[in-house]
Amino acid sequence: MSNFPGAQKKSEHSFASLDFLRGLSAAAVLITHTSAAVSGELPILAFNWGSFAVDVFMLISGFLMMWHFCERSSMGESWDSPKTCFKFYVRRFFRIAPLYYCMLVVVYVFHGALQNLAAHNGAALQQPLQPLTCGLHNPTSVELTAAHVLSHFSFTFGFIPRFAASNPLPDWSIGLEMQFYLFFPFLALLLWRSQFLMGTVLLLAINWVSFFFRSEFTVR
Repeated sequence: MSNFPGAQKKSEHSFASLDFLRGLSAAAVLITHTSAAVSGELPILAFNWGSFAVDVFMLISGFLMMWHFCERSSMGESWDSPKTCFKFYVRRFFRIAPLYYCMLVVVYVFHGALQNLAAHNGAALQQPLQPLTCGLHNPTSVELTAAHVLSHFSFTFGFIPRFAASNPLPDWSIGLEMQFYLFFPFLALLLWRSQFLMGTVLLLAINWVSFFFRSEFTVR
């Protein structure tokens, strides 16, 4: 029980159907990345729903995070407090970082071997190996530099186009997720204080403007 006046005991909720959808989304991303690396002769290897699956996964994650935000607020936990935001960032960091760092070490230790393997696979398929990420760069041809390593260990690579998809791990989605975590407390407060309606309208307008200018820039 919380010590805050009028706080209610946190209730347990089951979101089995959402967990199932997140599992399907993760499987779709895995199949899509596998399909990008091999021949597309078989229907299963032409699977290309990974981008949509990432959107679904992030949408569900956003809903669950907002649910817990509202739940914690009803218990008296103030999101205006820097301490609350700090605790949120720490929890999210340790949810992602430990396993991710282990995988980064493996990738960097075997960087040369992975590049050679990619070249051999491309030759065997008689075609260049397709990038295993979102298509910005071919991670098998990226030079391993201190800036590259630092950007990935600090989770800033998502803000740097040339590092956003630059190693054999499809960790561009991790970068996207960490960006979402960075802005979530501010977005949640905006929605909470505006009773959701005006905040949602404002965010949709910002999204539309961003999409418009991005489209104009891409065309030019």
